[in-house]
Amino acid sequence: MYQEQIMFLRRTGRKNLDRFGDMSFALRSPILSLAALFVLAPSTSFIAQAQTVTILETTADEHSLLVHKQSAFREGQPVTGTSITIDPAVRLQTMDGFGASLTDSSASVIHQLVPAQGDALMHELFDPAGPLGLTLLRQPIGASDFSSKGDYSYDDPPASAGKSGDVGLKYFSASVDDGYLFPLLRKAEQLNPQMRVIALPWSAPAWMKVNRTMRGGKLDDRFLEAYSNYLAKTVEAYSARSIPLFALSLQNEPLNDNPGYPTQDMQPEQEVKLAAILRPKLDSAGRTPLLFGYEHNWGNLDYPTKLLDLTSRTTPAGAPELFSGISFHCYQGSESAQAVFLQTHTRTSLWFTECSAINSSSFAETFLWQGRHLLLGVPLNGARSVMLWNVVLNGNGGPHNGGCSQCTALIMVDKHGSDTTLRRTASYYVLAHAAPFVHPGAVHIAAHVGSHVPGEGPLLAEAFENIDGTFVLIALNTVPLPAEVNLRAGTAALTYTLPGRSIVTFTWGIPRATVAEGTYQLDVSSGTGPLALEAKVGVTALTLEKPLGVARQLWSITRLATGKYEIRNVGNGQALAVSTSGTLTALTLSGARTAALPLLAKPEGFCIEMTVHATCSAGAELGADATLPGNLLLVPMPAFAQGAGDK
Repeated sequence: MYQEQIMFLRRTGRKNLDRFGDMSFALRSPILSLAALFVLAPSTSFIAQAQTVTILETTADEHSLLVHKQSAFREGQPVTGTSITIDPAVRLQTMDGFGASLTDSSASVIHQLVPAQGDALMHELFDPAGPLGLTLLRQPIGASDFSSKGDYSYDDPPASAGKSGDVGLKYFSASVDDGYLFPLLRKAEQLNPQMRVIALPWSAPAWMKVNRTMRGGKLDDRFLEAYSNYLAKTVEAYSARSIPLFALSLQNEPLNDNPGYPTQDMQPEQEVKLAAILRPKLDSAGRTPLLFGYEHNWGNLDYPTKLLDLTSRTTPAGAPELFSGISFHCYQGSESAQAVFLQTHTRTSLWFTECSAINSSSFAETFLWQGRHLLLGVPLNGARSVMLWNVVLNGNGGPHNGGCSQCTALIMVDKHGSDTTLRRTASYYVLAHAAPFVHPGAVHIAAHVGSHVPGEGPLLAEAFENIDGTFVLIALNTVPLPAEVNLRAGTAALTYTLPGRSIVTFTWGIPRATVAEGTYQLDVSSGTGPLALEAKVGVTALTLEKPLGVARQLWSITRLATGKYEIRNVGNGQALAVSTSGTLTALTLSGARTAALPLLAKPEGFCIEMTVHATCSAGAELGADATLPGNLLLVPMPAFAQGAGDK
C-alpha cells in the first residue's frame, strides 16, 4: 500500500525506494556512468497542456477487447466523478516487466504450427509494439509439469555411471532443448531486446537426489557442490546460446514435493548453503544474474523470513547479500502478504513470478480476479514484476507431464482437423494492458483514487513513469456500473467514463531519446562488408570479425539503479573496461590499445567515440589501412544465428 511504502521512505530517509540500487548486483562489476544522459526527475511532458492520451479498454463481458481510443489532457478541466491524481514525486519500486513462461510444452505447441503462423504468434507475444509485448520470461531448467518430453535434466548419465552419478558433470548438456526451445527464446529476444529471462529448476537431476527420481524427494547434501556446478554450467549454456540470464531462482516451490511431477523439497538452510557455493562461481565467471529466494506462495512468510535471516547471519560483514530478493506465487494467501513482508524487510526487493488461471473459471471471473489481485494488487504491494504461467498450450491444456490438469495459458491453440485457431484467454488481455506500456526500468509512482486506501474500494489505479519520460496509468472498475473518473496530472485533467467491470490503460507523454537495455552487437563497416566486435574465450583483446550472431559477438547492456550501465559480453562474461566517469579506459582491438574514449547514449544505440569530433552512425567505416574507424556503434542485435553450444 502507498501509505505503508511512504512510511518506509520516511523512516529510511530515502526519497526513491528503488530497491534495485541496494542489490549486490550493482556493486560487482566494472560500470560506467551515464546518469546525466537519463534524467529520472518527473518529465516536463507530465504537465503539458492539451496533451494526447492513448486509451486501451477491455471489459469483463468481452464486449470490448483491447479497444483503442484517444482523448487529451486540458487545463481548467472541471472535476466530476472520482478523481485519480497522479503524483510522480512519490516514487516507489522499479519495475522489471510483465510476462509468463515459455515452457517446453509452450514451445512444442508453437513449434508444431506452420512456420508463418508460428512467426506471427511470436510477433504477437513479444514484439514491443504489442498487442502483448511481453518483457519477462521465466524458464524451467529441465522438466516441469509442462514438459512435452517427460522428465529430463541437463545431466542424465547412462545407467553405467552407477550410483555415484556424474559428479564431474561429464554428461552435462543442454542440447536437449536445442530443437525448438532455445531457438524460440532467441527469437523472443530478437523481437524484444529488452526481454529479461529468469531460469529455475523444478528438480535437480535424479542422481543427485535422495530418492533418485526427479519426482518428489530432496537434494542429497553430498551433491551440493555438484549441483552448484550444474546450475553454473546452465547459466553458461544459456549465455552460449545468446540468452543472458537476468535472474536465477534456486528452486521452484521449495515446499512442494508432490511425487506426481518433477518437484523437490528444499528447506531454507539448504537453499542458503547452495547460494553460498554458487554465487562465487557465477562471479568468477563474470556472470551477474540476480538470485531470487523462496519462489513460493504468499501464504507462508516464515520461509523467506528464515532464508534472509540465515543469509544475514552467515554472510561476512561487508559482503554483498547472497539473494537479491524474494519471489512469490499466488496459490495460497493474498498479495497483501508482500506489503507485510516489506514492513520488516524494508531493503528487500520482491518479484511476483507465477499464477495460472484454470479452465473451470469464466472469462469474467479470471479477468477481474487477475486484474485486481495481480495486475494492480501485486505492484501496489511492492513487487517489481507480474508473471503468469504458460504462454501457450494446446486446446486440452497440454502437453502435460503430471501436475495441473486444469491450467490454461495466455493463448490456447485449438486444432480441428486441418484448421488451427488461437483462443486468447482472459490472462492474455490482463497482461496486454501493461506489458507493452510499462517498460523495464519504469518507476511505480503514486496514483491516489479519491479518498480510498490504495488497493481497496470499487476503483483501483496504479501509475508508472518510464525511463523515456512517458507515463502509464492502469485503472480497474470492479463493479457492473460505469464510473466517471477525473484523471489529474499536474494542473491538467481528463474526464473519462470507465465501463462497468473493465480495465483501462491510459498512456501519454513525449518520449525522450533513450537507449533501451538489451542485447547489442557492434555495427562497423569495412571495404569487405560489416564487422562485429568479438570477445575471445580466455583472451582480453577484442577483434572485429564477420557478423555471425553468435554469443561472443553480442553485448548485454544493463542499466543499474545508480544510473550507471554495465556492458558484458554474452559469450564469456567479459566486461568492457570502463571508468566511473563514463570513458573507456582501455578498449583493446586486435592488440592495439586506444586512449580513453567517451561512451555516449544515442537513440539508435551506444556510441563509442573514437575521435574528438565523431558523430556516431551505423555507417562507420574502417580506414584503408584497417585502422580503427572514427567511431563504433553498439546497435540492437539482428536475428540470431545458432548459439556457440555448451561450455
